[in-house]
Amino acid sequence: MNTILIADHDECIRMIQKEVLTRSGYSVVGETNSVDQVIELFHELSPNIVILGFHPSKFDGIKALKALKSINVNANVVMCSSYCAHSEVIQAISLGVKDWIPSLSYPERLLEGIKKALRTL
Repeated sequence: MNTILIADHDECIRMIQKEVLTRSGYSVVGETNSVDQVIELFHELSPNIVILGFHPSKFDGIKALKALKSINVNANVVMCSSYCAHSEVIQAISLGVKDWIPSLSYPERLLEGIKKALRTL
């Protein structure tokens, strides 16, 4: 079964993502609102995919992405954020993120991003 770790500062967003993913047959093995804890959970749980949020002042998903890629260059990471500054999106893509999904998009878009990341496993 494909396992997913969710990391976002917003508890409501994490709850919605978890609900969409579990109803679609994915196993959400962990969730956190902390950049430091996502790194610990990545080591501990070895998820197939990590969904990282991004908010410039509340959750530095780019910092988390860099840390995950330094641990495992092949880490499958999807970023999900309503904040879509061009520079951050380009930076995330250059660091190897599989997709950048607007956090308030329809559930189908989240599932599309997860499937896209799974194709690289």
